[in-house]
Amino acid sequence: MKKSTFIALFALAFAFVSAFSQIDQNKVNFTCGKQPTFMFNTSQGLNVICMGVDLDFNGSYTDGEEAPSWWRLPKADMDNYFKTNTLSGSASKICNFEFAGIKFPTRLAVSGDTLFVGLKDRIATYNTSSGALIDSIFITIDAHAISVDGNRLYVSKRVIPSGAWLPDTNFVFVVDRDAKSILDTIPARMNVQMTIPYSFNGNRYLAIAAEGTGASDASVEIINLDMESDKVAIIEPGSLVNHISLNKDKSEMLITLNGSHKLVRYNLGNFQINGEIATNTSGFNGPRESIYGNSGLIFSTTYESNLAILDNNSLISNVPLDGKAESVILLDESKNYLAVSLVSQKENYTANDKVTLFNLISLGISSENDAKISVYPNPSSDFINISSEINADNYEIFDISGAKILSNQFDQNARIDIRNLAAGSYILFVKSSDNAIAAKVIVKQ
Repeated sequence: MKKSTFIALFALAFAFVSAFSQIDQNKVNFTCGKQPTFMFNTSQGLNVICMGVDLDFNGSYTDGEEAPSWWRLPKADMDNYFKTNTLSGSASKICNFEFAGIKFPTRLAVSGDTLFVGLKDRIATYNTSSGALIDSIFITIDAHAISVDGNRLYVSKRVIPSGAWLPDTNFVFVVDRDAKSILDTIPARMNVQMTIPYSFNGNRYLAIAAEGTGASDASVEIINLDMESDKVAIIEPGSLVNHISLNKDKSEMLITLNGSHKLVRYNLGNFQINGEIATNTSGFNGPRESIYGNSGLIFSTTYESNLAILDNNSLISNVPLDGKAESVILLDESKNYLAVSLVSQKENYTANDKVTLFNLISLGISSENDAKISVYPNPSSDFINISSEINADNYEIFDISGAKILSNQFDQNARIDIRNLAAGSYILFVKSSDNAIAAKVIVKQ
């Protein structure tokens, strides 16, 4: 069986495992500052930037409010969790930032040992290892979002006219890190949320995601940086772009649309939409951030207090969370170890102070794509034959609700009678004492 086919089957199998609440048993929360909105991983551990709380939105501290802060869960504690599913340590505060200084959504940048933080009217820099302040005024720009590529920063700015929330003009400033000066100013569309510089096929590009006004006017502009800011594509995917991310080889972009309640997969080679994935959210509880995981999975946070697990075509599972989820990062390049920040309470928008860790590999399904299973004929209406490379002990078949339909002992080449199964899709698990692999089975009339 082809590797790509197995990856898709793994994603489907994973959805059914999550339906049995096994993921719930492998997640753990730790406490940090109020409203964690940005995370990054270093050799010292998992770092969390928290917005704090400005209850009256006046920019001045009063009792009961909290300054933005930086917290860290040590790497040793994080690694121990991924081995034992228990977290014995806790996060500690690295430093505070100026009150009401961190913007939302929080789009900071990390490059080597430097963290670039956009505050009220400037960008400050910090050492990612020690947390020490490097430069309190790296450059004077009221930055909304920051991204970095080598010697250049890309800094977005929202211009908001007096008396109105809608900006009339947005910019992305190109900043020389060494000279601490603005090299260029790129006009942008309304309400810039995020920028990503990337290289593909020998060319350098900049993706600029603009939220729009809430109507179907969100956009992502693709600019060729090697051709004097030449715009090569403008994507208008729907309402309220909140986040964009790239896959490993920079061939596809994932666009998260909070207003349209979907993810759009955009081909960066031919500048065409590869597909759309509905998140089945509604109202103000749409998707917030999405990333490509391993084994063909996509992970998306939502304000419905779920972590949505998707493949390239559809939503395959929702994992309940203990709050409205904002940021999500992959903690390991080869495994689905995740961290999700919980910015608000489930019931309302009261500030939360938790981050959830997931160890999805511990569910006992291989993500290495080494062991394979073959099912034929598929679809079938009477019998299926199974051939597996693992030394399996038994098999189980589940329907789409997660109910076990069939189970029995298994040898290396089994034949299963499915004549009593209703037409539809099922998941077949072939299991040994230390492994499990899965396949989608389609029963036809």
